[in-house]
Amino acid sequence: MVWRSSSKSRPLTSWPDSAEINDTTAGKISTVFPFGMSYKDRWRPEEVQECIAMWGLNREELSKLLELKERVSDRKDHWANGPFELVRFVREHTCYGDVNKMEQRVRQSTDWRAENGLDEVLETFCPRVVVYRFPAAVMQGVDKEGGVVAVLRNGDPLGLIQRFGRDEVIRSLFWGIEFAIRGPWQLDFYQKYHQRPGRVTAVLDLKGLNRRHYHPSLILLAQKLMDPLEENYPHVIKKILVVNAPAIFDFVWGLVKHLVAPHLRLLMEVAKESETQDLLSRYIDLEVLPDYLVPGIGQGKPVRGLNPDWVSELLPPQSDHDSERVPLVYGPKKSASSYYTTTSIGSSCSFEHMKKSYHNPRRVRTVTKPLFKGIWKQGSINTVQIMT
Repeated sequence: MVWRSSSKSRPLTSWPDSAEINDTTAGKISTVFPFGMSYKDRWRPEEVQECIAMWGLNREELSKLLELKERVSDRKDHWANGPFELVRFVREHTCYGDVNKMEQRVRQSTDWRAENGLDEVLETFCPRVVVYRFPAAVMQGVDKEGGVVAVLRNGDPLGLIQRFGRDEVIRSLFWGIEFAIRGPWQLDFYQKYHQRPGRVTAVLDLKGLNRRHYHPSLILLAQKLMDPLEENYPHVIKKILVVNAPAIFDFVWGLVKHLVAPHLRLLMEVAKESETQDLLSRYIDLEVLPDYLVPGIGQGKPVRGLNPDWVSELLPPQSDHDSERVPLVYGPKKSASSYYTTTSIGSSCSFEHMKKSYHNPRRVRTVTKPLFKGIWKQGSINTVQIMT
């Protein structure tokens, strides 16, 4: 076992600053963001104008956006059929400005999401507490251009796979991505900065990089995941700041470089530990970042809905609570098949209620659909190694 033993970690119910997602807040979210708006409301003239201003669209891009809207109008019930979502496909470089390619990408993406239950993952899946303490975190502050800041850490993905299995880790990964693109924290962002979240400046902290991070099974798994990540989450990343890069980085980069799309490589800047603060300060006010990353300067905390203490340790110690699961983000769907999921999204967003039911195993329900089968090419899934 690769986990360090120490005293028990605090259970979820003792976290301070827990998100208070009440009925009123849920209602506000549904009137501000596309996953709670009708097709007609998503395409109101003022929404389109806001999208034009936010993304700086020219006439040609606007024309393609509106044409794309008409082409995929048969999917108007899907929350992604809105200007702020379709514009990412318009801007995606792999579409080469071709509306036919844009339409194909949108249809493939919505099919893939439905096939893998991603539209409901925030209402049906609860990550393990220990996984919840590791992942990337969206920070409360913004970069110098007013964009979203996310901090990603090495953690111990191999240890998580050994302990919980590949499927659990993959589902947790996509849970984190979905939380980032449509979690309740976006309401806070909108109210504070008077705009929707756009592209992300990602800070990848490589402190602690070691041979476990480039184990063959992890490289193979990353290879399987890169295509669906790039194809279904277009035009999300603005900058990738790789910091605290150790001497071993050049070797590791040689192993994984081929997995990273050329356009993403162009967005990357790398700094060793002595250069980290200089690189970060070019794009982000250092106070926005967590203290562990810029000691004595950083004051940043994750957005509500994430564990505010997740940055306290590079590797969280093993705990009796590790196998417990965190609450659902939006509460169970009314249409869910389980007999105990009887409330709707709009009326089940009380974090206090979710905390009370945290230790009730009946509240934990995962999607019954095949897990991310759209990721795997035929015959390749069995080649992924899981160490025991």
